[in-house]
Amino acid sequence: MCRRALGARTVLNAKLASVQEVRSLQVGPGGYPAPKAFPNAAPTGPAAWCWTGRPSDYVLFAVGSGGTKTRVEGLHGAVFTSPPAAGPAPIP
Repeated sequence: MCRRALGARTVLNAKLASVQEVRSLQVGPGGYPAPKAFPNAAPTGPAAWCWTGRPSDYVLFAVGSGGTKTRVEGLHGAVFTSPPAAGPAPIP
């Protein structure tokens, strides 16, 4: 799913999810980056978390089964020297 949706971007890792998991992801206090992701998909439909990027500049995308994508979050700065674990980053 990730390679199809993200094309030439290098996919560092991926994790399966549901559309509802993507829509309900909370980042920080009250931040929901993708509440309307994949509007034509059922909440139980398949999705995936896909990390791309390079040291100091990582980006998490959520992708849907139809090849659609939405940028969810990014990790930027000198402290991010290796790829994040698959799935959303634990941001309180």
